[in-house]
Amino acid sequence: MTTEIIITIALASHRTGNYTPAENAYFTAVQNDTYRNFRLPEGWSYEGHEPKGIPHHKAVTVSLPDFIHAVPGGIRSDYKAKDGNIDLVLAFVPAIRVTGDYDQAIDEALQALTITAPTSSGKREEIPFEIVSVSQLFDAKRL
Repeated sequence: MTTEIIITIALASHRTGNYTPAENAYFTAVQNDTYRNFRLPEGWSYEGHEPKGIPHHKAVTVSLPDFIHAVPGGIRSDYKAKDGNIDLVLAFVPAIRVTGDYDQAIDEALQALTITAPTSSGKREEIPFEIVSVSQLFDAKRL
């Protein structure tokens, strides 16, 4: 099965106290990653904003094992785990702070793309996948 995973750039914020200005920065993330706030450095949190009018997404087409299926609402496994996510397949990249251009940051994050899924063992495990293609940067209009 092949499916598309979108790697994006999103704004995160960090405060050191109640009356101090926030530090803002862009970080990499997989779009719709439920746990992406946990992948940020300590004290940071995503603000829900993305760059406007600037291409900041890449679509990564991956080939997954036969027990994985794309369905409305996500990617699911034929198996179930007892970690609270049942049959949900999770794809994520590390939150890499953007210090140069978006293309470079996303390519760096892509090198550490991880996909986990419930397997026949009943546990959530990293699953093998193959990257079939990676798009050029695009903006929200392509989504």
